[in-house]
Amino acid sequence: MSDEKRVDEDWKKRAEEEKEKLLEESRKAQAGAPAATDGASAGEPGGSIEEGDPAAPGETVADPRFRNLIYNLAAQAMMGMGQAEDPHTGQRGLDLNLARESIEVLGMIETKTKGNLAGDEETLLGELLRQLRLSYAQVVHAQKEQASQPPPEASGG
Repeated sequence: MSDEKRVDEDWKKRAEEEKEKLLEESRKAQAGAPAATDGASAGEPGGSIEEGDPAAPGETVADPRFRNLIYNLAAQAMMGMGQAEDPHTGQRGLDLNLARESIEVLGMIETKTKGNLAGDEETLLGELLRQLRLSYAQVVHAQKEQASQPPPEASGG
C-alpha cells in the first residue's frame, strides 16, 4: 500500500512539474510571438512569417503562431481543471466544460492538420493532448469520488 502511495505521489509531482513547464512555455510563447507589421494577415501574400525561411520540398516549416495557439488552448484546459491560475483573477477554479471544450478543440486541430504539421508541432500537439486527456480523466474521477462520499456529519450539541 505504501509503495502505491509513493508511486502516486511521484506521479503527482511529475505531472505538476510538467504543467508548470507547459505554462512557462506558454507565457514565453505569448511574450515572444511576432506580429505581422505589414498589415497582411496569415495566409495572404506577404503575411507569412516564415517567408524568408523556405522549407525544403515536401517539408513543413513550423509556425510559431501555431505553437502559441496550442499553448493557449492547453492553458485554458488546465485552468478549467483547476491546475493553473486564471491570469485575470489569480485564482484557480473548476470549470470542466471549459476544460473539455479546450481539449476537444485541440483534438479537432490534431485531426484536421494531420500530415500538414512540422514534426515538432505534431509531437507537441500529441503530447499535450495525451497529458491533458489523462489529467481531465483524473479530475473527473476525483470529482465523482468526492461526490459519492457521504457528507461530514454536523455535530449537534
